[in-house]
Amino acid sequence: MMRTVMYLLCVASVAAMSSAAVTYVDAVFATGHGGTPNTFLADGGAAVPTSTGDTVDGLWRYRTGFGIAPGTAIQPTGTITLTSSCTVYEGTGNSSPSDNVPRVVTTASVPSGAYDVYVYFWIDQSGSPWRIRAGLVNTVEPLELFTGSNTFTADSEPIAWVASDSGGPRRLMRAYLGQASGTSISVYVEDAPATNGNERTWYDGIGYTKVYNVPNSPSVTPVNIDGSVGTLLNDTEAEVTLQFNAGADPNNAVNPKIKKHYVYLSAANDANLPAAPTFTIDQIGTDPAISIGPLTLSASATYYWQVEEGITDPNGGVYPAGTADNYWGLVWSFKTASPACTISAVNPPLAAVPQGSAAVLTVAGTNITNYQWYKIGSPDVMLANDGKYSGAATGALTITDVQQSDEGLYYCVASNSTSQASNRDTGPGHVMIARLVNHYPMEVINSGVTPDVVGGADMVLHTNGRAMPALAAGVVGTSALSLDTAAEPLGQYGQLPAGVCDYQDLTISAWVYWKGGLAFQRLFAFGNDDTHFIAFSPNIFGSSATFTIINTSEQNVQTYSQLLPSNQWVHVAVSLNGDAGRLYINGVRAAVNTGMTHDPIDFRPSLNYIGRSLVAEQAYFDGMIDELKIYNYAMTNTQVAQEYIAVRGGYVCDADGTDSLTYDFNRDCRVDLADFARIATDWLNDNRIY
Repeated sequence: MMRTVMYLLCVASVAAMSSAAVTYVDAVFATGHGGTPNTFLADGGAAVPTSTGDTVDGLWRYRTGFGIAPGTAIQPTGTITLTSSCTVYEGTGNSSPSDNVPRVVTTASVPSGAYDVYVYFWIDQSGSPWRIRAGLVNTVEPLELFTGSNTFTADSEPIAWVASDSGGPRRLMRAYLGQASGTSISVYVEDAPATNGNERTWYDGIGYTKVYNVPNSPSVTPVNIDGSVGTLLNDTEAEVTLQFNAGADPNNAVNPKIKKHYVYLSAANDANLPAAPTFTIDQIGTDPAISIGPLTLSASATYYWQVEEGITDPNGGVYPAGTADNYWGLVWSFKTASPACTISAVNPPLAAVPQGSAAVLTVAGTNITNYQWYKIGSPDVMLANDGKYSGAATGALTITDVQQSDEGLYYCVASNSTSQASNRDTGPGHVMIARLVNHYPMEVINSGVTPDVVGGADMVLHTNGRAMPALAAGVVGTSALSLDTAAEPLGQYGQLPAGVCDYQDLTISAWVYWKGGLAFQRLFAFGNDDTHFIAFSPNIFGSSATFTIINTSEQNVQTYSQLLPSNQWVHVAVSLNGDAGRLYINGVRAAVNTGMTHDPIDFRPSLNYIGRSLVAEQAYFDGMIDELKIYNYAMTNTQVAQEYIAVRGGYVCDADGTDSLTYDFNRDCRVDLADFARIATDWLNDNRIY
C-alpha cells in the first residue's frame, strides 16, 4: 500500500512556458539523498537504489552531481550549474542486458484544490532519445511514454540548458501528465527498457501548479479499507455521500461567478453520464465544501460522476446546465462496497486418497470475488498453480499425485472488495494418504504408556484404583493388553490423544478376548461427552454386539441376538463408508446399516478411551485387547477378511456375495462338486401327479 503522508523537498519556483508558477518537488528514494524519502515502490515498500557506479539491472541507480539546487530559478533559456544537493535517478543505463526497473510513486502533500501535474526528466543534448514513462494512475499497462532529444517532441518541453562537467550538456525536460485534485498528488514513474546504451531514463522529480475555477477535491464517504466506499444497507444496496469543493479563484475560496453546481451521476456500471444533471445545488455563501447525500446506490457497482459549475451570465442570470461557458470538472469514479463474503468449511473435511491419486477440496460461500488456498504450516504456505496444485485461486483445489509430504491441513481465504473470510480455524480440509494411521501392538508398557508404532499417538494407561493395566499372552506377537476388573474392580482403561478419530470414513479393528459380564462395556469409546461419541460394545442390553455413533441422535450397527463370543480370541472390525456402517466378527460382515449419516469428524472426539465408556455409570471392559488398529478409510470386506486370515488362516465367506450362490447348498461359499453331488442324488426323480 502506498504511503499517504509525504514531504515537499528541494522546492523551487519554476517559471513554465506559460505564466503560471510551478512548484517543483525533488524525488528522493532513500535517506541521505538530499532529504526525507518521498518515493516508494508502487506496489508497496521502499525503493532501493544502487550506488552511482553500480550497473546491476533491475534497480534504479542513484546519480550524484546531477540535480537542481533548492531555490534555483529555472528559466526557459540559459545555463545553470548542477549540484549534488538534490537527486537524479537513472532507470535505463545499460543495453546488455537492458534494465527494467520497478515502477515507483512520488507523492507530495498539497493544499486542497485542483492542480496541473508534471514530471521532470533529463535528456542528453547529443540527440539520444532519452525518455521516461509516467502517469497519474497506477495502470496495469505501461505508463505513457515521453521522449526528448535536441529536436524536441510535442509531448514534452525544454526547461533549461545545464552545463555538465562530463558527458556533454544536459537539458531538463518537463512533461504534462494531467490534472489531479485533493490534498495529495501522486505520480507513477518507470523506465522504457533500452535497445542501446544511449536510451536512458533520468528521473528528477514532479511539479504542480494550482488550477482555478474548476470543481476539485472529490470524495465519496465512508471509505472502506480496500478503497471501496459506502455503508452496506443489505446485500444489494450501499449508502454513500458525495463531496467536492467548488472552484476557487486566486483571491477567493469560491469564485464569485459560480452560482450553481450541476452534478451528473451515472447508472451503476455505466461509464456514460446522463445528458441532464442528476442533482442541481445552489452555491450559498463562500463555503467551498459541497455535500450530496446520503444516497442509496447499488452495492458492488462502479459509478462515474462529473460536476459542472454554473456561472453568472451577462444578464445577471446563471448559465443553464450543458453550457460551454460554464466551468467543467473532470470525470471522477468510485466503486461501492460489496456485501461481506462468507465461506463454508472445506469439503470433504478429510480426503483420504490412495497414494499417487488426486485429492479435490471445495468450498462454497456468498459474495466471493477472489479465492486463495493455503496449506497450514510454520508459516502457512500460499499455494499457486504449479503442477502439484491447480485451482489455487478458485473454489476447487486439486492436489495431484498425493504423497505423504502432501498430507496436512488446507484452507481457503475468500474475499471481495470490502471483506474476507477464512476457514483456517473453522473448517480446514485434511488431506491424507489412505492408510493405517495408528497401530497398537500391545507388546510393551513403558512408564504407563503402550506405543503407537505408526502414528506416534501413544496410549496412556490409567486405573481408578491401585492396579494398573498389565500385559498378558496375546494372539499376535507375545503380548496383549489386559484390562482386568477382577484385579481392579474400580476399572482400568487406556486413553488415546485427541484427533485419532477425526475422520469421515474409517476402520477400527482389534483382536479381543472378552470375558463376558455386564452389558454396555466398551471396547472403545471416542467422543466429547455422553451425547457425542463413537463406540463398540460386545453386549448391549444383553442381546447384541453394537457399533454406535451418537451425535445428539443415535445410530447403530447391531448383530441382533448375537453377543460378541466370549472367553476366546475374536477379531472385531467396524467401518464407516459414506452412510454405510459395518460390523465384522472374525472377518465376516455380521451387520450393516446404510443410514449411518453421522461421522466422527463432525464432532472431532477429544476423549478417546480404550476399555471405558463416556457414560460414567457404565461398566469397564473386562478382557484383553491385541493389535488395535485405526485406518483413515473404510476397508473392504476382502481387506478385513485378509486381516483375520493372516492370523487364523483358512477362509472367510463374503457376506455380500453368498446370496448370489443359489446352488451353494452346503453354504461353504462356493459351488463345487459337493453341491453338484446333492443335485445328482435327485437326478430324474419325479414327484409329479398327473
